[in-house]
Amino acid sequence: MLQIAMPNEGGRYEKTLAILCSMFLFSILISASYSADTKPSETAKPTIGVVKTSGIIFLNYIYDVDDLGKGEGFNKFDIERTYLTFESNIADKAKIKVTTDVYQNTKTVSIKAEDGSKADNTDVKSVTVASYYDGWTVRMKNIYVDADLIPMTTIRLGMIGTPWIPTVEKAWGYRFVKPTLTDAEKLFSSADLGASAIVKIPQNYGEFMLAVLNGPGYSKSEDDKYKDICPRITITPLPSDAILKGLAISAYYYMGKKASGDESLDRNRLGAMVNFSYDFINIGGEFDMSTDQSLKDKSVIDKNGSGFSAFGEVKFAKFLPSPLNNLGVLARFDSWDPDTDVEDDSHNVTLVGLTYNLVKNVRAVLDIQKTSYQSADKDSTSQILAQVEVKF
Repeated sequence: MLQIAMPNEGGRYEKTLAILCSMFLFSILISASYSADTKPSETAKPTIGVVKTSGIIFLNYIYDVDDLGKGEGFNKFDIERTYLTFESNIADKAKIKVTTDVYQNTKTVSIKAEDGSKADNTDVKSVTVASYYDGWTVRMKNIYVDADLIPMTTIRLGMIGTPWIPTVEKAWGYRFVKPTLTDAEKLFSSADLGASAIVKIPQNYGEFMLAVLNGPGYSKSEDDKYKDICPRITITPLPSDAILKGLAISAYYYMGKKASGDESLDRNRLGAMVNFSYDFINIGGEFDMSTDQSLKDKSVIDKNGSGFSAFGEVKFAKFLPSPLNNLGVLARFDSWDPDTDVEDDSHNVTLVGLTYNLVKNVRAVLDIQKTSYQSADKDSTSQILAQVEVKF
């Protein structure tokens, strides 16, 4: 049985936090000391006040081979995401970044209200209603300030990227095709309100990140007194090697809590990833575990999940003549068991596709994605997708 223990309230929690802070401060001191002994490079000062704009659009055509709820053969054109980013240097060592997220608002809304029949608030009821608008709407994904006040260290404050999902997205490289495992399984959010510090390890050996977050994510507001803590380290063991400089090893530990009445319940995640990228090949894999606590008859129950994701891409630029040299093959396999104590509840996702660089800043993928279930009561489902990423 999988167990990921979160320190209890009081001394053990404070001790864990103190150890993390000590490790973080030590890494800052090491980086600052190295920076002081290194001759500063002659770089141009940033242009203050100039706003740089950029964007990414995810365009899809989806065909349901099997019935996924709207009938066999259902198909649609879709805009999954549109990110608009605005960046500006507000001082020599400070900048801001704002990213909007345009998406289709199809979620339901849960409303809690009391009818006034009881004074102790036990008359509160929850009602779920459809969203007021089913079209495309805008929300904020990132709003933060970066301050580089300490050598080789960035302090970030606001609505920030969480330590893990953006790291895996960068290694995977195809967010517009499929979110990462931890994102797809909703283990935590890709962005949240909080503060973080990112410390570069000298000589390009990696980086260390420590974040303190609200916990609910960028699309929800904070609803309790607890804060989530997530350290993440990425090591590139051979940064000077011509081939193996693309090897990276990463690990994280997400320590979260949520309120349930007067009780505090753990919401912890732990994982690691190895990825390697060189010239025409990119491969990698991550393994993740989770523990979510709940109350049942005043007893705390642990729900433990585990899973992995493996991905790979081969580009044909060196093997085929133009225009076929823009082709590549892409594959990924995910497996997730949401509760290791329950039989036949896991599922797998297999993805195979062809990639093609249409023009500069425009990539296309034609792929098939199949979801299979361990339970004999659930049939596997398949989709064929044509997906395009446009950067500008």
